Formats: sequence, structure tokens, C-alpha cells
Amino acid sequence: MIFREMRLRKQELSRQKVADILHKGTSGVLALLGDNDYPYAVPISYVYDDGKIYFHSAKNGHKIDAIQRTAKASFCVIDKDLVVPEEYTTYFRSVIAFGKIRVIEDDREKRAAIEKLAIKYAPEDTAANRDDAISREWKPLCMLEMAIDHITGKEAIGLVKEKEKLKEILSVYPQVKAAYTGIYAEIFSKDASKGNGLKALSAHLGIEKEEIACIGDGENDSFMFEESGLKIAMGNAEEMLKQRADYVTSSNRHDGAAEAIEKYIL
Repeated sequence: MIFREMRLRKQELSRQKVADILHKGTSGVLALLGDNDYPYAVPISYVYDDGKIYFHSAKNGHKIDAIQRTAKASFCVIDKDLVVPEEYTTYFRSVIAFGKIRVIEDDREKRAAIEKLAIKYAPEDTAANRDDAISREWKPLCMLEMAIDHITGKEAIGLVKEKEKLKEILSVYPQVKAAYTGIYAEIFSKDASKGNGLKALSAHLGIEKEEIACIGDGENDSFMFEESGLKIAMGNAEEMLKQRADYVTSSNRHDGAAEAIEKYIL
């Protein structure tokens, strides 16, 4: 299946930033083929997990009728939308996914999907409370799974120019370094980093590099990786960090740090 390439490639977000936006977002707009072939776009909560997007729904209604008509759909999440009056525009950052939706019929799959959604929106709730809530709503509950065929992310040219301007400004200050997340920049002395801090601490405690394990998810954690014997990247980590890691654990939404500690430390 062929999808259109993004025309303004300079504004395209990396796959990792796209995933970060989907994980962080709290709602989006699901677009389906509605009645009389009119587009039907509905705001909806969701959870993104393992390359798929899950939604909850009633068992009957406009959404279900549209999905039965055709499984093809698109889903959009807006991460940033800053109005810039002097430019008559907004500085936006967004993701749009294209794929096919199915109604989850298997009870085990349905239960797993609603638990992912419940944990996202109430992460501090107890398992007992979560189970009670799911049980109460189980009978009328319908869960939908969207398998993604194509996904892109884009940010306003104003945000691109802001980052380029910052890089240009910092280039004349060799005494500082910067780590970019795509959302903000961390600026610090070239002599200050997690790596240097770890190196100083290990020297003070008399710990060899081979005895050190580090877990990270961001670009600034790459400095720490240089001073550790075992490099562990979170499942939601920047792609460059995953490529340098000895082991990639689960994401922060799935207790990845605990998983790595149990496997390699305890």
C-alpha cells in the first residue's frame, strides 16, 4: 500500500518523537467513513502500545456502523498548538496515523486492551479498584484496535527555525553542550554531564566501570552510557540510545526499570 510522502520533509518528526507524542497524548480525533459517505471525526481517548492504538466504545452507534462499513481510518493527535499572533499562525506539533480498525472479540484481548487504557488514565489506582471498575462496565464495553499502516509526525516551520537558531547561537560557545528532545533543549557546561558525575562518583567509591549498570531514556543519558559497563535503554528511549544499549527493557509504562533491575542487578 502506497501512502503520500510528506512534502515538507524538513518539518518531519523522527519515529521516536512520533512515538513519544502518542504515548504522552491524552486524546485525539478518530476519522471514519460515516453515514452517507460523510467523514465522521470524533474526539476520543486512547492508548498507544506496541505499535497499535486502542479505543473504547459502546457496542452500537455511529463509530461501530462506520467501522463495519470500512475498517480504514485515520487518527490525529495534537501535541502542541501555540498561537503566535504576530505571525498570524500557530506553532504546532502533531501526529497522524492511518490504519485499519477491528472490534476485539476475544475476551482475553479485550481485557488486556481495557487494562492498558485504565492504567494510562489512572496509573496510581490499585489493581483491585481497576478490576472492579472494569467488571462493572464489562457487559456494554466494546474495545477497538487500530493496526497502523502508515504514520507521520510534523511540526511547524517556526519550531524548526527556533531549534536551528538555538543551535547556531550555541555553536559560538564551545564551553557549553546541548541535548535536544524535540520539545525542549537542555543546555549545560561541557564539563557537566551525567557521565562526568558518574565517573566522579565511581572514583570516589572505588567502583570499577565494569561494575556499573545504567538505565536511561534520553539523549543526555548517552554521556552516562560512556561510563557504565552495562547500558540499558528504556523501551520508550530515544532511538540513538537504544542503538548504543546492551539491552532494551520495557517502556516506563510497563515497569521497564524494575524489569531490568530484576534481570541484571538482583
